Amino acid sequence: MTLNIKSRNGVLFELPPSYGFFGGGTTGSDSNIIDYINKDTTTGNATDKGDLTVARYALAGITGSTYGFFGGGFTPASNVIDYITLATTTGNATDKGDLTVARYTPAGVQGSTYGFFGGGSTLSDIIEYITLATTSGNAIDKGVLTTGRRHLAGVSGSTYGFFGGGYISASTNIIDYITLSTTTGNALDKGDLTIARDGVAGVSGSTYGFFGGGVALNTIDYITLSTTTGNALDKGDLTVARGQMAGTSGSIYGFFGGGNAVTNVIDYINTTTTTGNASDKGDLTVARRYPTGV
Repeated sequence: MTLNIKSRNGVLFELPPSYGFFGGGTTGSDSNIIDYINKDTTTGNATDKGDLTVARYALAGITGSTYGFFGGGFTPASNVIDYITLATTTGNATDKGDLTVARYTPAGVQGSTYGFFGGGSTLSDIIEYITLATTSGNAIDKGVLTTGRRHLAGVSGSTYGFFGGGYISASTNIIDYITLSTTTGNALDKGDLTIARDGVAGVSGSTYGFFGGGVALNTIDYITLSTTTGNALDKGDLTVARGQMAGTSGSIYGFFGGGNAVTNVIDYINTTTTTGNASDKGDLTVARRYPTGV
């Protein structure tokens, strides 16, 4: 267990735990489940928090300082954006507004002010944004990806957000980036993943971003979040090869939850290091694929 300790005027005190959430997914039928985990610990199963406003899978997650947002999904294709309060472990999601276009399997990235949903069905290149401090209002168009695609993943730094992998006519290794402080402008090419794949999930640290899995793959790649050129490099492997899972990030650890074929596995990695395999943390409350994380 990692203690979340800070010092105030020379006196040590323990911060309250930080939580990560896995929302939606499918078990063969659409799920509205929102689970939570303690992101400061590397052991322990997920616990139920509440429900999404609409049961759906293949949605995208964006994490702000106060709220987490779940956008899009398949019910069929949805434009719903829900939000939850990140500091609480009980309570259902609430409606915030709508995406500009209903779609499934987009990816989410976020900065300090705005969150962005990129890509999705059917081979969409749309990038749209929301304001992270508000709980009402629809998404607004920002620009486009370099290539329209679905089943991609997002990782975020302090300045740039990156969209990696996905499916075009086959799996792709593309990594695009956007500037997170601006609400206009198209994505640009950064480089390539180590292997082309779709159904990938992303987690972010302070320095590195990680793309994990993909359909029938256990690969974990990393990129440096402060740079806009350069290919991904290999970090290690998931405990179980899978795609269609979700990622949620803490201050030290990143977590990959769920995936095909309908698993409850939660893995974790240390996001401060560029080598090392994932380890098992625990289980989701319900095994499912295509959840998303905030």
